[in-house]
Amino acid sequence: MSSSGRGGVSSKPPSSRFTTIYDALPADAQQELVEKHLIPLLNQVEKVRFKKAFAHASELHRRHDGLPGLNLKAKRMEINGLLDELQRDAKRSFVKDRSHKKELLGEAIGSLTDWLNDIWSVVYEHNVNFIHAHKCLMFVAGILDHLASGRSSCRCTFNNMFVTVTIKRKSGKHVKAFNINGAQNIEQVLFFIWRDLFLSMLAAGNEHHISQISDMLEDIEDLMSWTALERILYGGKKCSRASGKDVWRFWQSSGCFCRVLVQAKDMWLIESQHDWWPILLPSVSPDDLGVALSFLAGSHDDCYEVSDTEGYGSESNSDIEDDDGDADYYDDDGESGPQHARHWSSRVSNQMDNFRKHIYTAMMSVFKVAPSQPLYIALCQIWPDRLETDHELRHYLKSIAVSSSETFAAALDIYATEDLPDEIIRILDTHQHLLRPRDASALQNAILTLGQTNTHNARALQVVEKELLDTVRALRAALLVSFSQLELTANKEELQQILKLRSGAAGRQNRVEAWINAVATPGTNGPNPIAFAAMMMGVPLVPGMDPTEDADPLGYLDLDPHDPDLEDLREEFRPRFKQRFEGWTEIAQAITGGAALQQQVYRETLQLMPFLRASDIVDEMVGRLADKPNKHHVCDGLDALSHFVQRQRKKANNARILQRQRDVMRSTSATSSTTLVSTSAMDPTADDVSDIPPPLETPPSTGTSSPEATTSATAPTPSGLPASFFAHIPFAGPSRLGTGGLEDVD
Repeated sequence: MSSSGRGGVSSKPPSSRFTTIYDALPADAQQELVEKHLIPLLNQVEKVRFKKAFAHASELHRRHDGLPGLNLKAKRMEINGLLDELQRDAKRSFVKDRSHKKELLGEAIGSLTDWLNDIWSVVYEHNVNFIHAHKCLMFVAGILDHLASGRSSCRCTFNNMFVTVTIKRKSGKHVKAFNINGAQNIEQVLFFIWRDLFLSMLAAGNEHHISQISDMLEDIEDLMSWTALERILYGGKKCSRASGKDVWRFWQSSGCFCRVLVQAKDMWLIESQHDWWPILLPSVSPDDLGVALSFLAGSHDDCYEVSDTEGYGSESNSDIEDDDGDADYYDDDGESGPQHARHWSSRVSNQMDNFRKHIYTAMMSVFKVAPSQPLYIALCQIWPDRLETDHELRHYLKSIAVSSSETFAAALDIYATEDLPDEIIRILDTHQHLLRPRDASALQNAILTLGQTNTHNARALQVVEKELLDTVRALRAALLVSFSQLELTANKEELQQILKLRSGAAGRQNRVEAWINAVATPGTNGPNPIAFAAMMMGVPLVPGMDPTEDADPLGYLDLDPHDPDLEDLREEFRPRFKQRFEGWTEIAQAITGGAALQQQVYRETLQLMPFLRASDIVDEMVGRLADKPNKHHVCDGLDALSHFVQRQRKKANNARILQRQRDVMRSTSATSSTTLVSTSAMDPTADDVSDIPPPLETPPSTGTSSPEATTSATAPTPSGLPASFFAHIPFAGPSRLGTGGLEDVD
């Protein structure tokens, strides 16, 4: 065994065995090995070999002459010093005349952006120090994230900075210029440099470098989420992720009579009113779709290409030049993926497909841990074989769809995007309990998909009705905190008396205010003066400032209302009644049977909250709650519910009026037929007169006309029917109740 083992080891070349050991050594040990053992060997080799090695070393020296130094330690000390000065300036600005925050931020951002060109030159022009350059880019990304997400001070200066970044070669020729509004969008430049870094690693790096790509992509995803990986593939441009269903919904809402018939990779075949239109959609955005639809409506060309959307800020590409050493290579890759940059050489450009595989693998790893609908669409867009990707993603999603609330909501979104109603029903039947209030949008998309199929329409209507009524009951429970006396019999009777009064009637406003005072929770009629002053200045209320109100645990964090880490707490203490209710009403309008369902919900809502019949009562209640910042979500929900009631009341009144007109038309037709038959029986010549149409206008009457006759003469008639058809119908005129009461339809 020992001889075979020695034979196996000796079969490998000495250089290969040495390389394996050398790559496993730390950097310091590698340097020591080269200096103490390898360099002295040059004195013992043949002169020809020495000259060859020396010539190669001289060539590398000339090539990397002027290599920018990426001193990460010095840059970190410089930026951290400026950040410390920013904190001190924030404290001094309270007692001094002005703050120097703008100057300090400008100095820090300028130092970072000037450094970016050096990083690009090292990785693309010199093809060295890839790992170290990656660490430098990670440092810049971390500083930008720290400045953009800091809660200790105002970020207006940072978010409104205008930054210009120019990438140019050692020769001075420009490669790309970025004109960016908002310093937080400098990440676009980072993504552009990262793409060139990875492509250069694949083109010029060794196996050790290539093996590090997956770890580097994982670092980026951990700091900037998976969307950063997608934007790196597209060179920093912000990618849109519109699915086929999103395109269809947009075209439906736009009023353009187009229909999506076939989708193959990036090609969409559209049928308009007269023609078929092939549309290339490498990256879809609503703005671009609007352009495409306008084109379809009035053009007769046979193809229109929707260009991908720009990233944050604007990019100036007019001064892009190529170095003499690189070929002028620019080509659309013909797939739903990125374009090849003009400054790339053919060697770098040929690595694009390989780089796409690395990005796809990294994003797929994220999908297996935290699936989402945007990630699903992104994976399908960047990979050429859409069918293979769909099959792989759906197979994995099916195995983890019900493992947690996050994956359940993601599965609903994805199945809705891909129009898979059977899969939606399968997981809803067994694990609907996994849904959280914050998952309302995912459930709405899924129910819309069910409602558009005849098989599952009834189930969709049941869910919509349940969610609408649950939202109404939740809003009513939130109202009872501030208006706890709504259920008293005396207050209910007074409300009915108020509803019978005309809007604007004498004493109605006073009775409304008295009723609001009567139903309000004792001790909550007037706002705390300190709390009111804080609200007017935009300062969040400190918990416990108003002891008569429930403490708001989010008072300290109102300066950052979009913090995703607090989404669960925000949904618990400040549920989005308005967004949730309006979302479900839109779903009801889009599915068959939704109109009748809304009328049923309207009637049950009025039974729970009859004060919604009068808009002035609702306005008064909203005005009482508007003084309290922690009740704004209740105000928004109550306002949305009031508008819903008004719309449904108008529809109900219009339906009753139309039904009355139809009943009158039927009775009139029956009476005319009876009269005609009787006349024909008595008059033998009636057959000759029956074909003569009745006069279109009633002959003018003589004598004094009564008010009833005058009113009847001015009664409105439906279009398309003769006025004599309704001549005998008395028109009562406007309602004696006026507006604002039970008959108010405004």
